[in-house]
Amino acid sequence: MNHFLKLFPTLMLFCAVANAQDKDTITIPKPNFITKDIKPFAIQEHPWQLAYYTKSVALKKKLAIKAELKSVKALLAQSKNKEAIKRIVKVTKSPLSEADLETKAELYRLLGEFCLRFEIYKEAEQYLKIALFHRITAPDFIGYGFIAQQLADVNLRKSDFAEALKYNTVALNEYAKALNIDSLASCYFQLSKIDYLSGDKGESEYILVKKALPLFTRVENRVGRMECFKELGKICLEQSRFSEAKWFYIQHNILAKILGNKREIFNSVVGLARAKFAVNDFTIALGDLEEAQHRLNNLDGDNISARLVLREAYKFYYLKKGNKTEADTFNRKIIELKQVINKSKTSNNKIAVDILNTTKNKGNKIAYITALANN
Repeated sequence: MNHFLKLFPTLMLFCAVANAQDKDTITIPKPNFITKDIKPFAIQEHPWQLAYYTKSVALKKKLAIKAELKSVKALLAQSKNKEAIKRIVKVTKSPLSEADLETKAELYRLLGEFCLRFEIYKEAEQYLKIALFHRITAPDFIGYGFIAQQLADVNLRKSDFAEALKYNTVALNEYAKALNIDSLASCYFQLSKIDYLSGDKGESEYILVKKALPLFTRVENRVGRMECFKELGKICLEQSRFSEAKWFYIQHNILAKILGNKREIFNSVVGLARAKFAVNDFTIALGDLEEAQHRLNNLDGDNISARLVLREAYKFYYLKKGNKTEADTFNRKIIELKQVINKSKTSNNKIAVDILNTTKNKGNKIAYITALANN
């Protein structure tokens, strides 16, 4: 009897379902607009389902492109340039008409950044201008300012200071509209570099002390402050203001240690050494150079530029001591290192150009990219 009572609800449900099916009163609707074989019927019966389906597919493609660009940005940050450009090429072959203007702008900004990294300045500028165009039509103060700042960097490296200043001013205005203090500080730091490289070191120092450094301090950006102290130390050293140079390099060293930045600790120690043997404090300066050599041996990654910095410091040290033989020895080592660096740059540049050519259709490369951008 107990077994019957336990089975009774199940039996009743079975009978109800069977009875309902006989009367043809129960039907289970299927999502027809998702099923390929009956999709036309669904579209005919329910036009709103077509709009929903089309929008969902477009959104999926757009999100896929955005995710791909996010991974490209991460790869570039890790200096995994080959992997990054392969993904960029993959995106250029995607239906960019599905991407919004912000996504298109980011695609061409990343292409510009890639070219800038390998000193392909002409194409870097062209890609960044396309990106800037898309940012104009999809307003975003910070995004627009960042691309303008990168264009300023391209022109700065080309020594076109007027164009660099023009784009830097655009970036400053955009960051000011967005009230983004950190970006404003980085833009003023770039402005100080434009002044420095164009020969106006006094104005460069003024911008660092009165604009960039206070703004970086306001937002507690230690990396920005460290870079400011480093540049101020260099300016003072070149102007024979050795006591001030030492103070700035000490601040540079303190912040580098707080941040755990081995490369900048190395740079600050070399800067301190140069400030010290400039005033004939040779014993302590030599100790700093030996510490720099030890830190150089513990640096991660490619250390060729750091080796060049240290060899130049040793050359300067021996010149100050009047030891021309040792100075000439280090000078030869410096020339050899520069040749290696230039050879590496040429090789990397060729690789980068070859990779970029994979984005090329028949005809002009930039025309092809522009056509893609206008899809």
